[in-house]
Amino acid sequence: MSDNMTIEPESSDFYRPTTRVKRGGMPAFIIKLSGGKMGEQGANTFLLGFAIVVFIISIIILVKTF
Repeated sequence: MSDNMTIEPESSDFYRPTTRVKRGGMPAFIIKLSGGKMGEQGANTFLLGFAIVVFIISIIILVKTF
């Protein structure tokens, strides 16, 4: 190891570029509920499936009341 090794925080090699992904409200909530085990695509698929199930149940209830 060299004795003249220095760290220069002002150099361009010191900082790594960071990117932040802005997620929508509901997918972010589902990801938080899953503890981060589910990705954004999985959360969107879950929400789509949930909406389809709720729609089918509402159609069944609507048909039975008439």
